[in-house]
Amino acid sequence: MTLQQKGETLLIMKNKSADDFVVVPYEKISKEALNGLIDEFILREGTDYGQKEYTLEEKHQQINKQLLSGKIIIVFDSEEQSASIIKKNS
Repeated sequence: MTLQQKGETLLIMKNKSADDFVVVPYEKISKEALNGLIDEFILREGTDYGQKEYTLEEKHQQINKQLLSGKIIIVFDSEEQSASIIKKNS
């Protein structure tokens, strides 16, 4: 499956081709590294403006559920040598 099938958001966000990225199964990442990626994703998403504020732990649980369901994926940028969590376009 190509990244274009996984999520066009990444290609727009980074202005790169799908060949610059590798999808990384979350199961292959250490717990510590995964928690760091989740923290970065939560902070990148910004402030909550909904009716309910969520704790960092609650947000972690939400992100883990989204990883399990495939709504978000982890990608590795081979050029920048960095990993990110991105939302998958349906």
